[in-house]
Amino acid sequence: MAMLQAMRSMIFGPKRVSWPSAQEAGRLRDELQRMLETDFSDQTSRERHGEWVLETLRALEEAISRVQEMARGYPERPVSADVWMTGAEYSTVARALTAHFKEAGWVQREESASGLWAKVTVAVNSHYYHLVGPAMLANADCHRRLLNTERAVELYTSVIKDFVFLMDDWLPEAEAPDDEEGIALECLRLAGECAVELGVREVEGRDLKRLLGDVGRVLSRERREEEPSGY
Repeated sequence: MAMLQAMRSMIFGPKRVSWPSAQEAGRLRDELQRMLETDFSDQTSRERHGEWVLETLRALEEAISRVQEMARGYPERPVSADVWMTGAEYSTVARALTAHFKEAGWVQREESASGLWAKVTVAVNSHYYHLVGPAMLANADCHRRLLNTERAVELYTSVIKDFVFLMDDWLPEAEAPDDEEGIALECLRLAGECAVELGVREVEGRDLKRLLGDVGRVLSRERREEEPSGY
């Protein structure tokens, strides 16, 4: 999968890592909660807390790397419930941090948090496209605003490569996609639109304007209300 390659090339190192102790995990949770309660909307606050923020995000990245190492091969290879639940917890926290930094207007740290959100989501939920898509797009959007255009394009095209099969599956159908696949298809559309805006015309031989037209047709379908079963 393209998105796995895009994210895992920055994730897995040659060394195996150990699971954190309960004390370490608790300390990290406390620091992350404190970060979510801190106002970073002004430059003075960012300068005062900048080193602590970086240290805490590095600690979160290290914790996520442990999850990623233990989740290697998932979902083809099963993982323990503890690994999956810890990964899901880190994903939720990283998503909250992304929103927190975005609200504060601190795009550099928003990019850091959204990158962690994407990495851990890919590690434990790569087969849930409605979860992966928003995380990948949030990180791509940060890179775009930071003028890291090449990285933004890489992320957008990764989403397109990995999500296009959903559109191919739904295009011949008459019904509207369900909620989760609808979210994933919306992510595909947004990735395609952003890629076109950045000058990309086709991905793996697929014309993006035509692809966007097809996705739009699928998403425009009205969902039928299920009739209540009679007795």
